[in-house]
Amino acid sequence: MPEVTGPVPNGEAEAGGAELPVNGTVENGISSTSPEKKSPEKNEGEILLAQGKRHLFIKDYANAVATLGDACAKLSEMFGDLADECADAYFSYGRALLELAREESNVLGTEPEKENSEEEGEEEGENKPSEDGEDEAEGEQKEEEENDEKEEKEKEESPADETIDTTKNLETGEEAADEEKEEDVDNLQLSWEVFELAKKIYERQNSDAKLAETYLYLGEVALESENYNNAIEDMKKCVDIQGKILPPYHRDIAETHFQLGVAHSLCNEFDEAITNFKISSDILETRIGKLEKDGPPEEETKKNPFYSVEKEVAEIKALLPEIKAKIADMEDFKQETIKGVMETLKEKPQSSDGAGPSSAPPVANGSTPKPATDISHLVRKKRKPEEETTSEAVLKKACTTEAKK
Repeated sequence: MPEVTGPVPNGEAEAGGAELPVNGTVENGISSTSPEKKSPEKNEGEILLAQGKRHLFIKDYANAVATLGDACAKLSEMFGDLADECADAYFSYGRALLELAREESNVLGTEPEKENSEEEGEEEGENKPSEDGEDEAEGEQKEEEENDEKEEKEKEESPADETIDTTKNLETGEEAADEEKEEDVDNLQLSWEVFELAKKIYERQNSDAKLAETYLYLGEVALESENYNNAIEDMKKCVDIQGKILPPYHRDIAETHFQLGVAHSLCNEFDEAITNFKISSDILETRIGKLEKDGPPEEETKKNPFYSVEKEVAEIKALLPEIKAKIADMEDFKQETIKGVMETLKEKPQSSDGAGPSSAPPVANGSTPKPATDISHLVRKKRKPEEETTSEAVLKKACTTEAKK
Protein backbone atom coordinates (compact mmCIF):
# COMPACT_ATOMS: atom_id res chain seq x y z
CA MET A 1 0.00 0.00 0.00
CA PRO A 2 1.49 3.41 -0.91
CA GLU A 3 2.47 5.77 1.86
CA VAL A 4 0.24 8.69 2.68
CA THR A 5 2.09 11.88 3.36
CA GLY A 6 0.90 14.14 6.15
CA PRO A 7 0.02 13.70 9.80
CA VAL A 8 -0.25 10.09 11.08
CA PRO A 9 -3.91 9.01 11.58
CA ASN A 10 -5.10 7.73 14.94
CA GLY A 11 -5.15 4.06 15.85
CA GLU A 12 -8.91 3.63 15.54
CA ALA A 13 -8.78 4.55 11.90
CA GLU A 14 -5.96 2.07 11.29
CA ALA A 15 -7.89 -0.69 13.00
CA GLY A 16 -10.91 -0.10 10.83
CA GLY A 17 -8.77 -0.18 7.67
CA ALA A 18 -9.77 3.36 6.65
CA GLU A 19 -7.31 6.10 5.77
CA LEU A 20 -8.36 9.54 6.97
CA PRO A 21 -5.88 12.26 6.09
CA VAL A 22 -6.14 15.61 7.75
CA ASN A 23 -7.49 18.49 5.53
CA GLY A 24 -7.82 16.28 2.47
CA THR A 25 -9.16 13.13 0.84
CA VAL A 26 -7.70 9.84 -0.27
CA GLU A 27 -8.78 8.13 -3.46
CA ASN A 28 -7.19 4.88 -4.63
CA GLY A 29 -4.28 5.39 -2.30
CA ILE A 30 -3.45 8.88 -3.64
CA SER A 31 -3.91 11.78 -1.28
CA SER A 32 -4.87 15.28 -2.37
CA THR A 33 -4.66 18.16 0.03
CA SER A 34 -6.69 21.34 -0.16
CA PRO A 35 -5.60 23.83 -1.35
CA GLU A 36 -3.85 22.00 -4.18
CA LYS A 37 -0.08 22.39 -4.21
CA LYS A 38 1.41 23.35 -7.54
CA SER A 39 4.84 22.37 -8.72
CA PRO A 40 7.43 25.15 -8.91
CA GLU A 41 7.71 24.67 -12.69
CA LYS A 42 3.99 25.26 -13.18
CA ASN A 43 4.05 28.27 -10.88
CA GLU A 44 6.95 29.71 -12.83
CA GLY A 45 5.18 29.10 -16.16
CA GLU A 46 2.01 30.80 -14.94
CA ILE A 47 3.97 33.75 -13.61
CA LEU A 48 5.74 34.15 -16.97
CA LEU A 49 2.39 33.92 -18.77
CA ALA A 50 0.92 36.67 -16.59
CA GLN A 51 3.97 38.88 -17.15
CA GLY A 52 3.84 38.29 -20.90
CA LYS A 53 0.16 39.21 -21.04
CA ARG A 54 0.95 42.43 -19.21
CA HIS A 55 3.70 43.29 -21.71
CA LEU A 56 1.25 42.54 -24.52
CA PHE A 57 -1.42 44.77 -22.97
CA ILE A 58 0.92 47.76 -22.73
CA LYS A 59 2.18 47.07 -26.29
CA ASP A 60 5.72 46.16 -25.23
CA TYR A 61 5.87 43.47 -27.91
CA ALA A 62 9.58 42.65 -27.73
CA ASN A 63 9.44 41.79 -24.02
CA ALA A 64 6.09 40.07 -24.52
CA VAL A 65 7.60 37.75 -27.13
CA ALA A 66 10.57 36.90 -24.90
CA THR A 67 8.49 36.30 -21.78
CA LEU A 68 5.67 34.36 -23.45
CA GLY A 69 8.19 32.23 -25.32
CA ASP A 70 9.72 31.19 -21.99
CA ALA A 71 6.23 30.50 -20.62
CA CYS A 72 5.39 28.23 -23.57
CA ALA A 73 8.68 26.38 -23.16
CA LYS A 74 8.08 25.80 -19.43
CA LEU A 75 4.47 24.65 -19.80
CA SER A 76 5.05 22.44 -22.85
CA GLU A 77 8.03 20.77 -21.17
CA MET A 78 5.95 20.00 -18.12
CA PHE A 79 2.58 19.03 -19.65
CA GLY A 80 3.32 18.27 -23.33
CA ASP A 81 3.06 20.26 -26.54
CA LEU A 82 -0.71 19.79 -27.00
CA ALA A 83 -1.77 19.97 -23.34
CA ASP A 84 -4.74 22.09 -22.36
CA GLU A 85 -2.53 24.13 -20.04
CA CYS A 86 -0.54 25.40 -23.06
CA ALA A 87 -3.44 26.76 -25.13
CA ASP A 88 -3.63 30.20 -23.55
CA ALA A 89 0.17 30.60 -23.65
CA TYR A 90 0.30 29.62 -27.34
CA PHE A 91 -2.52 32.03 -28.20
CA SER A 92 -0.91 34.98 -26.39
CA TYR A 93 2.52 34.13 -27.82
CA GLY A 94 1.14 34.08 -31.37
CA ARG A 95 -0.50 37.48 -30.86
CA ALA A 96 2.76 38.96 -29.54
CA LEU A 97 4.73 37.60 -32.51
CA LEU A 98 2.19 39.00 -34.98
CA GLU A 99 2.24 42.45 -33.40
CA LEU A 100 6.05 42.45 -33.24
CA ALA A 101 6.23 41.57 -36.94
CA ARG A 102 3.90 44.46 -37.75
CA GLU A 103 5.93 46.82 -35.60
CA GLU A 104 9.19 45.78 -37.26
CA SER A 105 7.72 46.19 -40.76
CA ASN A 106 6.59 49.71 -39.89
CA VAL A 107 10.01 50.58 -38.47
CA LEU A 108 11.79 49.24 -41.54
CA GLY A 109 9.56 51.39 -43.71
CA THR A 110 10.43 54.63 -41.88
CA GLU A 111 14.04 54.20 -40.79
CA PRO A 112 15.77 54.90 -44.12
CA GLU A 113 14.32 58.42 -44.28
CA LYS A 114 15.59 59.19 -40.77
CA GLU A 115 19.02 57.83 -41.60
CA ASN A 116 19.20 59.92 -44.76
CA SER A 117 18.23 63.06 -42.88
CA GLU A 118 20.87 62.35 -40.23
CA GLU A 119 23.52 61.78 -42.90
CA GLU A 120 22.58 65.03 -44.61
CA GLY A 121 22.89 66.86 -41.29
CA GLU A 122 26.31 65.35 -40.69
CA GLU A 123 27.49 66.34 -44.17
CA GLU A 124 26.27 69.88 -43.62
CA GLY A 125 28.11 69.99 -40.30
CA GLU A 126 31.28 68.75 -41.94
CA ASN A 127 31.07 71.30 -44.75
CA LYS A 128 30.69 74.23 -42.30
CA PRO A 129 34.01 75.99 -41.66
CA SER A 130 35.20 75.97 -38.04
CA GLU A 131 37.44 78.66 -36.59
CA ASP A 132 39.38 76.29 -34.33
CA GLY A 133 39.68 73.50 -36.90
CA GLU A 134 43.46 73.54 -37.05
CA ASP A 135 43.86 73.42 -33.25
CA GLU A 136 41.46 70.50 -32.99
CA ALA A 137 43.33 68.59 -35.69
CA GLU A 138 46.65 69.06 -33.89
CA GLY A 139 45.13 67.90 -30.60
CA GLU A 140 43.69 64.80 -32.23
CA GLN A 141 47.06 63.92 -33.74
CA LYS A 142 48.75 64.16 -30.36
CA GLU A 143 46.11 61.99 -28.73
CA GLU A 144 46.45 59.36 -31.47
CA GLU A 145 50.23 59.26 -31.04
CA GLU A 146 49.89 58.81 -27.27
CA ASN A 147 47.33 56.04 -27.72
CA ASP A 148 49.58 54.24 -30.21
CA GLU A 149 52.50 54.34 -27.76
CA LYS A 150 50.32 52.92 -24.96
CA GLU A 151 49.09 50.10 -27.19
CA GLU A 152 52.62 49.16 -28.22
CA LYS A 153 53.72 49.00 -24.57
CA GLU A 154 50.73 46.82 -23.64
CA LYS A 155 51.44 44.46 -26.51
CA GLU A 156 55.07 44.05 -25.45
CA GLU A 157 54.14 43.43 -21.80
CA SER A 158 51.29 40.89 -22.26
CA PRO A 159 51.55 38.74 -25.42
CA ALA A 160 49.84 35.81 -23.72
CA ASP A 161 46.73 37.84 -22.99
CA GLU A 162 46.28 38.47 -26.71
CA THR A 163 46.00 34.75 -27.44
CA ILE A 164 43.41 34.40 -24.68
CA ASP A 165 41.45 37.33 -26.10
CA THR A 166 41.52 35.86 -29.60
CA THR A 167 40.17 32.53 -28.37
CA LYS A 168 37.44 34.35 -26.46
CA ASN A 169 36.55 36.33 -29.57
CA LEU A 170 36.31 33.13 -31.58
CA GLU A 171 34.01 31.56 -29.00
CA THR A 172 31.80 34.63 -28.81
CA GLY A 173 31.68 34.76 -32.61
CA GLU A 174 30.51 31.15 -32.78
CA GLU A 175 27.85 31.81 -30.15
CA ALA A 176 26.65 34.88 -32.04
CA ALA A 177 26.44 32.83 -35.24
CA ASP A 178 24.33 30.21 -33.47
CA GLU A 179 22.02 32.91 -32.12
CA GLU A 180 21.65 34.42 -35.60
CA LYS A 181 20.66 31.02 -36.98
CA GLU A 182 18.00 30.71 -34.30
CA GLU A 183 16.74 34.23 -35.03
CA ASP A 184 16.51 33.52 -38.76
CA VAL A 185 13.00 32.09 -38.22
CA ASP A 186 10.52 34.70 -39.35
CA ASN A 187 8.20 36.04 -36.65
CA LEU A 188 5.20 35.59 -38.93
CA GLN A 189 6.10 31.97 -39.62
CA LEU A 190 6.57 31.29 -35.93
CA SER A 191 3.29 33.04 -35.14
CA TRP A 192 1.46 30.84 -37.65
CA GLU A 193 2.97 27.67 -36.14
CA VAL A 194 2.01 28.70 -32.59
CA PHE A 195 -1.55 29.58 -33.62
CA GLU A 196 -1.84 26.18 -35.31
CA LEU A 197 -0.94 24.49 -32.02
CA ALA A 198 -3.53 26.57 -30.18
CA LYS A 199 -6.12 25.73 -32.83
CA LYS A 200 -5.62 21.99 -32.34
CA ILE A 201 -6.11 22.32 -28.60
CA TYR A 202 -9.26 24.46 -28.96
CA GLU A 203 -10.68 22.00 -31.48
CA ARG A 204 -10.20 19.17 -29.01
CA GLN A 205 -11.77 21.25 -26.24
CA ASN A 206 -14.72 22.30 -28.47
CA SER A 207 -14.03 25.90 -27.44
CA ASP A 208 -15.80 27.64 -30.33
CA ALA A 209 -15.21 31.21 -29.16
CA LYS A 210 -11.42 30.79 -28.87
CA LEU A 211 -11.33 28.71 -32.05
CA ALA A 212 -13.04 31.48 -34.03
CA GLU A 213 -10.63 34.06 -32.62
CA THR A 214 -7.68 31.83 -33.52
CA TYR A 215 -8.91 31.47 -37.11
CA LEU A 216 -9.17 35.26 -37.35
CA TYR A 217 -5.58 35.71 -36.20
CA LEU A 218 -4.42 32.99 -38.59
CA GLY A 219 -6.07 34.97 -41.37
CA GLU A 220 -4.30 38.15 -40.26
CA VAL A 221 -0.95 36.34 -40.24
CA ALA A 222 -1.66 35.14 -43.79
CA LEU A 223 -2.54 38.70 -44.82
CA GLU A 224 0.76 40.02 -43.45
CA SER A 225 2.57 37.20 -45.27
CA GLU A 226 0.69 38.07 -48.52
CA ASN A 227 -0.96 34.62 -48.62
CA TYR A 228 -4.33 36.11 -49.46
CA ASN A 229 -6.10 32.90 -50.45
CA ASN A 230 -5.20 31.26 -47.12
CA ALA A 231 -6.34 34.39 -45.32
CA ILE A 232 -9.74 34.21 -47.01
CA GLU A 233 -10.16 30.53 -46.11
CA ASP A 234 -9.29 31.06 -42.43
CA MET A 235 -11.52 34.12 -42.10
CA LYS A 236 -14.46 32.33 -43.70
CA LYS A 237 -14.10 29.57 -41.10
CA CYS A 238 -14.07 32.26 -38.43
CA VAL A 239 -17.29 33.81 -39.76
CA ASP A 240 -19.00 30.42 -39.89
CA ILE A 241 -18.25 29.77 -36.21
CA GLN A 242 -19.15 33.31 -35.15
CA GLY A 243 -22.53 33.03 -36.89
CA LYS A 244 -23.35 30.04 -34.69
CA ILE A 245 -22.30 31.41 -31.31
CA LEU A 246 -22.77 35.20 -31.55
CA PRO A 247 -25.79 37.42 -32.17
CA PRO A 248 -26.04 38.75 -35.74
CA TYR A 249 -25.30 42.34 -34.70
CA HIS A 250 -22.06 41.53 -32.80
CA ARG A 251 -19.02 43.69 -33.53
CA ASP A 252 -16.71 40.68 -33.90
CA ILE A 253 -18.69 39.52 -36.94
CA ALA A 254 -18.45 43.01 -38.44
CA GLU A 255 -14.70 43.05 -37.89
CA THR A 256 -14.24 39.67 -39.56
CA HIS A 257 -16.26 40.74 -42.60
CA PHE A 258 -14.15 43.89 -42.84
CA GLN A 259 -10.94 41.83 -42.80
CA LEU A 260 -12.45 39.52 -45.43
CA GLY A 261 -13.14 42.55 -47.60
CA VAL A 262 -9.51 43.63 -47.28
CA ALA A 263 -8.30 40.16 -48.27
CA HIS A 264 -10.59 40.04 -51.32
CA SER A 265 -9.50 43.52 -52.39
CA LEU A 266 -5.84 42.46 -52.30
CA CYS A 267 -6.79 39.55 -54.59
CA ASN A 268 -8.50 42.05 -56.98
CA GLU A 269 -11.84 40.38 -56.21
CA PHE A 270 -13.72 43.65 -56.02
CA ASP A 271 -17.29 42.31 -55.99
CA GLU A 272 -16.59 40.06 -52.99
CA ALA A 273 -14.76 42.89 -51.25
CA ILE A 274 -17.70 45.26 -51.72
CA THR A 275 -20.12 42.62 -50.44
CA ASN A 276 -18.14 42.05 -47.24
CA PHE A 277 -17.63 45.76 -46.61
CA LYS A 278 -21.37 46.34 -46.97
CA ILE A 279 -22.17 43.48 -44.59
CA SER A 280 -19.76 44.96 -42.05
CA SER A 281 -21.36 48.40 -42.38
CA ASP A 282 -24.89 46.99 -42.05
CA ILE A 283 -23.98 45.03 -38.90
CA LEU A 284 -22.50 48.13 -37.25
CA GLU A 285 -25.53 50.26 -38.11
CA THR A 286 -27.80 47.56 -36.69
CA ARG A 287 -25.73 47.45 -33.52
CA ILE A 288 -26.08 51.21 -33.04
CA GLY A 289 -29.86 50.92 -33.20
CA LYS A 290 -29.82 47.93 -30.85
CA LEU A 291 -27.65 49.70 -28.28
CA GLU A 292 -29.70 52.89 -28.36
CA LYS A 293 -32.91 50.87 -27.93
CA ASP A 294 -31.95 48.14 -25.41
CA GLY A 295 -29.06 49.74 -23.55
CA PRO A 296 -25.75 48.10 -22.58
CA PRO A 297 -25.54 44.33 -23.16
CA GLU A 298 -24.79 42.12 -20.18
CA GLU A 299 -21.74 40.47 -21.74
CA GLU A 300 -20.06 43.84 -22.21
CA THR A 301 -20.73 45.02 -18.67
CA LYS A 302 -19.32 41.76 -17.30
CA LYS A 303 -16.13 42.12 -19.32
CA ASN A 304 -15.64 45.82 -18.66
CA PRO A 305 -17.15 47.52 -15.61
CA PHE A 306 -16.45 50.93 -17.19
CA TYR A 307 -18.42 50.13 -20.35
CA SER A 308 -20.79 52.78 -21.68
CA VAL A 309 -23.17 52.75 -24.62
CA GLU A 310 -22.29 56.31 -25.62
CA LYS A 311 -18.61 55.43 -25.98
CA GLU A 312 -19.23 52.40 -28.19
CA VAL A 313 -21.74 54.26 -30.36
CA ALA A 314 -19.17 57.04 -30.86
CA GLU A 315 -16.53 54.46 -31.83
CA ILE A 316 -18.83 52.78 -34.36
CA LYS A 317 -19.87 56.11 -35.90
CA ALA A 318 -16.19 56.93 -36.35
CA LEU A 319 -15.61 53.60 -38.15
CA LEU A 320 -18.55 53.84 -40.58
CA PRO A 321 -17.06 56.60 -42.83
CA GLU A 322 -13.90 54.53 -43.26
CA ILE A 323 -15.91 51.52 -44.41
CA LYS A 324 -17.97 53.69 -46.78
CA ALA A 325 -14.72 55.03 -48.25
CA LYS A 326 -13.49 51.46 -48.77
CA ILE A 327 -16.67 50.63 -50.68
CA ALA A 328 -16.23 53.71 -52.89
CA ASP A 329 -12.58 52.81 -53.55
CA MET A 330 -13.55 49.28 -54.58
CA GLU A 331 -16.14 50.68 -57.00
CA ASP A 332 -13.52 52.96 -58.56
CA PHE A 333 -10.96 50.16 -58.84
CA LYS A 334 -13.55 47.95 -60.46
CA GLN A 335 -14.37 50.58 -63.11
CA GLU A 336 -10.69 51.22 -63.78
CA THR A 337 -9.95 47.54 -64.31
CA ILE A 338 -12.90 47.25 -66.72
CA LYS A 339 -11.63 50.25 -68.72
CA GLY A 340 -8.13 48.79 -68.80
CA VAL A 341 -9.40 45.47 -70.13
CA MET A 342 -11.44 47.20 -72.84
CA GLU A 343 -8.48 49.30 -73.95
CA THR A 344 -6.19 46.27 -74.19
CA LEU A 345 -8.79 44.45 -76.29
CA LYS A 346 -9.03 47.41 -78.66
CA GLU A 347 -5.26 47.70 -79.01
CA LYS A 348 -4.80 44.02 -79.92
CA PRO A 349 -3.47 43.56 -83.53
CA GLN A 350 -5.63 41.80 -86.10
CA SER A 351 -4.91 38.13 -86.67
CA SER A 352 -3.07 37.11 -89.87
CA ASP A 353 -5.27 34.08 -90.63
CA GLY A 354 -7.29 35.84 -93.37
CA ALA A 355 -9.93 37.14 -90.99
CA GLY A 356 -9.08 40.78 -91.71
CA PRO A 357 -11.06 43.18 -93.89
CA SER A 358 -11.79 42.08 -97.49
CA SER A 359 -10.49 45.35 -98.99
CA ALA A 360 -6.92 44.63 -97.91
CA PRO A 361 -4.76 43.82 -100.98
CA PRO A 362 -2.80 40.58 -101.12
CA VAL A 363 0.90 40.90 -100.40
CA ALA A 364 3.58 38.56 -101.65
CA ASN A 365 6.34 36.91 -99.60
CA GLY A 366 4.22 37.12 -96.46
CA SER A 367 5.16 40.74 -95.75
CA THR A 368 2.70 42.82 -93.82
CA PRO A 369 1.00 45.57 -95.85
CA LYS A 370 1.33 49.13 -94.74
CA PRO A 371 -1.83 50.99 -93.78
CA ALA A 372 -3.60 53.02 -96.46
CA THR A 373 -3.03 56.27 -94.62
CA ASP A 374 0.75 55.87 -94.92
CA ILE A 375 1.99 56.57 -98.47
CA SER A 376 5.64 57.08 -97.64
CA HIS A 377 6.61 53.94 -99.58
CA LEU A 378 5.05 55.40 -102.77
CA VAL A 379 6.92 58.72 -102.73
CA ARG A 380 10.44 59.05 -104.04
CA LYS A 381 12.80 60.62 -101.60
CA LYS A 382 14.52 63.88 -102.60
CA ARG A 383 18.05 64.71 -101.72
CA LYS A 384 18.57 66.69 -98.58
CA PRO A 385 18.90 70.45 -99.12
CA GLU A 386 22.15 70.51 -97.16
CA GLU A 387 23.77 68.16 -99.66
CA GLU A 388 22.63 70.33 -102.57
CA THR A 389 24.00 73.53 -101.08
CA THR A 390 27.40 71.98 -100.39
CA SER A 391 27.77 70.62 -103.93
CA GLU A 392 26.78 73.97 -105.46
CA ALA A 393 29.35 75.76 -103.32
CA VAL A 394 32.09 73.43 -104.55
CA LEU A 395 31.16 74.06 -108.18
CA LYS A 396 31.16 77.83 -107.66
CA LYS A 397 34.61 77.72 -106.09
CA ALA A 398 35.95 75.67 -109.03
CA CYS A 399 34.52 78.11 -111.60
CA THR A 400 35.97 81.16 -109.84
CA THR A 401 39.42 79.63 -109.67
CA GLU A 402 39.38 78.77 -113.42
CA ALA A 403 38.25 82.31 -114.30
CA LYS A 404 41.06 83.87 -112.32
CA LYS A 405 43.57 81.70 -114.15
